[in-house]
This record gives sequence, C-alpha cells and structure tokens, in this order.
Amino acid sequence: MKTFETQILTPDGAVFKGMVESVNLPGTEGNFQILGDHASLMSALEPGEIKLSGGSTASETRFAMSVGFVEVHENNVTVLAEAAERVEKIDVERAKLALKRAEERLQKANNSPDIDLLRAEAALQRAQNRLKLTKTN
Repeated sequence: MKTFETQILTPDGAVFKGMVESVNLPGTEGNFQILGDHASLMSALEPGEIKLSGGSTASETRFAMSVGFVEVHENNVTVLAEAAERVEKIDVERAKLALKRAEERLQKANNSPDIDLLRAEAALQRAQNRLKLTKTN
C-alpha cells in the first residue's frame, strides 16, 4: 500500500508526524478512512478515535481526540485538534475524575449563569471518549 505524510497537531504541538498507509478519523457525519492518493478535502472532526496504520507506525497507533479539522492535499494529511493523546497514555483515573467534574458542572449549569454550558458539555464528551477508548485498548 502507498504511504503518505501524516501529522496530528494540537495547540501544544505535534503529537504525531510520520508516514502511514491509512488514517481513520471521526468525522461529524461519521467515521471515514484516508488512503494514499485520496482526493483533496477539508472536514470537521468530532471527539473520537484516530487510527493510524502502516508506514512508520510499527502497528496500529490510536489517539483519543477532541474536536478539530482535517485537511488532505497531495498525499499530506494534517489533523488540527483541540487535544489529542495516544490511547495507551491515557490516565484512566484522571479521566474518571474529569468525567465526574463535568457531570457536576452540567448539573449546576441549570441553576448558575456562571457556568458555560457548551464548555461543560465539551469536557463531558472528552472524558467519555477517553474512557471509552481505554476500554477497547
């Protein structure tokens, strides 16, 4: 299979740069796969799992990601994510605490105008995604 350059970037920097044979991404309209010579595209991504296979990854490499975008152009894939981390490096206890905090914030949001509801919902989605992916690892 043909390999292509792929990078996953967050505000904190690159979490992956290398050659791969395929990239599976969580699109807002459903999951999709990118292979070599894919047509150019730009798409929004939702919280979910990124899977990289082949090329410079010895085996499948998995990332938990929050919202973001992907651009595919001339066999280069760039994922811009608010946050992304390797599934095997997720701290499960920390993710459980984040889930609990997010749930508490959402419960308080109904009674407090000081709580940003969208931000609390995003935190809940991130925590749920991180925990879901650690269970399938």
